[in-house]
Amino acid sequence: MSHVPNKSEPDDNLIVHRTEVKTWLTYETMSPLGRSLMDIAAENEQSDGPAFDEEAVEEELKTRRGGHSEDGE
Repeated sequence: MSHVPNKSEPDDNLIVHRTEVKTWLTYETMSPLGRSLMDIAAENEQSDGPAFDEEAVEEELKTRRGGHSEDGE
């Protein structure tokens, strides 16, 4: 996983504000859920498949819901 450096002063022009990354948090100090999520993220980064765009995510959800979507399509 990549590390996002912390900024000392917030940039009010950003739509998404950065969060503070705790420097003491490591794989060993994470909860079992945190380790599982980190493992999944690492597998995704190493996979050959392209990342889903919003349309592909909606299509995948529709398929998993048996052809139904939340917007009724």
